[in-house]
Amino acid sequence: MSHWRWLRRFAPWLIFSVALWLLISTFDWAALSRILLDIDLTLAIVVASALVIGGFLVRGVRSWALLRRMGCKCPLVPCVLSGFVGGGLANVTPGQFGEAFRIEMLHSVGYLNRSTGYALFLGERLVDLLVLVGGGLIVVSLGLATTDSHWTLLGIAGGLCVVASAGLLWLAFGPIPKRFLIMQTSLRHVLVRPDLLGINVVGSAISWFFILMLWDVLMRSVGVDLPLIDVAYVMIVVMLAMIASFIPGGLGVSEVVAAALLIDFGVEADRAEAAAIALRIASLESAAVGVIAWLCWIQLRNRLWKTQT
Repeated sequence: MSHWRWLRRFAPWLIFSVALWLLISTFDWAALSRILLDIDLTLAIVVASALVIGGFLVRGVRSWALLRRMGCKCPLVPCVLSGFVGGGLANVTPGQFGEAFRIEMLHSVGYLNRSTGYALFLGERLVDLLVLVGGGLIVVSLGLATTDSHWTLLGIAGGLCVVASAGLLWLAFGPIPKRFLIMQTSLRHVLVRPDLLGINVVGSAISWFFILMLWDVLMRSVGVDLPLIDVAYVMIVVMLAMIASFIPGGLGVSEVVAAALLIDFGVEADRAEAAAIALRIASLESAAVGVIAWLCWIQLRNRLWKTQT
């Protein structure tokens, strides 16, 4: 086994082990448990769930609009439902790549071919990453950063963006195996057509705004009341750490990084730790919404099969 393959296989487990050890050993579980017992359930469950659904809806409509512009006649409801299922899986899979399952769902009922679907998925993920890092640079440029560490973190994220962009540009314009040529054509359209790029960027920005409001609501549910721009910085750095760690759902990593950032912003340690744990509620709500959407999808798929036979 080469050194690169060894690193790729074991590094996520090493990161997970360290993050989990820090989570268990450094968090004051007695103090944060008392705070969590007083959580505002209206904010944490009702409002937060509505924001999760709203964010998934935006992403589903974005995919539908992009597919329509690419000549695919995929109906809106199946596209949105598959997006809900994919969004639920994204929160429990490495690098959030479980979202790609929605492509298989639409392909299974004949609404989408894989080459177009995976080109769309890769284009969406790249734009999501670029919008996230771009938002971070804007936040830092507004004067939020007071230490070099903030710039360092976003510099690393920017480097990841460059690598990801170079990889996708090579897939879109470089020499690739013949079996991927159909996907290459679709990927070129996603990356360079102004109408597709505009829909992609706007949809991504709106969906990230829903996530930002979700994080703000969950923090407020345990008494952490920060300016929205501070919440944005915490969200951006934590999301990038989760994606880079390649740990399913960023378990352990998100809690440790979020708590450290909140303490850096002046939040008391026990309340910062409680807020970091409360943010995990979003993953549970996303998974629940994904399960409900999957049950609805099964009913829809059965109806489609009955009409075709």
